Amino acid sequence: KVEAIETAVRDAALGRVGKLTVASVELRLSVLHTGLQEFCRQYPEVALGVYHRSAGEIWDQVLSGEADVGLTYSFALAPDQKDICLRLVSRERFCLVAPPEFAQGRARRPIQGQELHGITLIGVSGESQLGTEGLTEYIRQLRVRNETMMVPTLESLFLQVRSGNGVAILPQPLAREYAEDCTLVELEDLDESFHLVMIWRRDNHNPSIQR
Repeated sequence: KVEAIETAVRDAALGRVGKLTVASVELRLSVLHTGLQEFCRQYPEVALGVYHRSAGEIWDQVLSGEADVGLTYSFALAPDQKDICLRLVSRERFCLVAPPEFAQGRARRPIQGQELHGITLIGVSGESQLGTEGLTEYIRQLRVRNETMMVPTLESLFLQVRSGNGVAILPQPLAREYAEDCTLVELEDLDESFHLVMIWRRDNHNPSIQR
C-alpha cells in the first residue's frame, strides 16, 4: 500500500494522472486533434476535458483558473499578457463561407470583395471576437453596397448560408468545423492573417500542462 501511494503521488507530480481542462474555440484542425488524441493515448489516467467556448470567453476562463489551457485566436487576446504563457499552434486566414451552389459555373479560385456586390452578408449579433480590425473595415466597406442579416448564433449563420440566403466571412478553422454543404472560398483582397494560439497562466502549476 505504501508503494502504491508513492507511485500515485509520483505520477500526479509528473502529470501522468489528474485533470486537465481545455477551453477551445470551435475548429477543425487535424494537427490539433492528432495532438489531443496522442495526449490521451500517452496519459490515459489524465481526465482531459475539452469545452467549446467563444473566443471572447476563453481569455477570461484561463485567467480565472476555470480552464487550465485555452485554444483561441490571436486577435482575441487581451493587450496585457504578462500573466499568460503563449504558444503558436498554426497560422490561419479568413475565408468566405458561401452556399453550395456558389461554386457552380465558376472556377475554384480566390475572389475579390467587389464580386460579392448584391449578395447579403450574414453576421452573428453581439459577437465581437470573430475578426481583426482589418476584417472589420473590409466588411464595413462591403456593407455599403450589400444588405446584411444578423443572426443570434453561429449555428443560425451556417443554416442561413446553406439555405442560400447569403454569405459570411469567418476564420478558416471555424468555417471548416461547420463546412458541411458549404463552399469555402479564399478572399484575394483581404490581406489579413492571424494565429491559433495555446495559452495558460504562468502560475498554473498543473503538471499535466507540461505534458
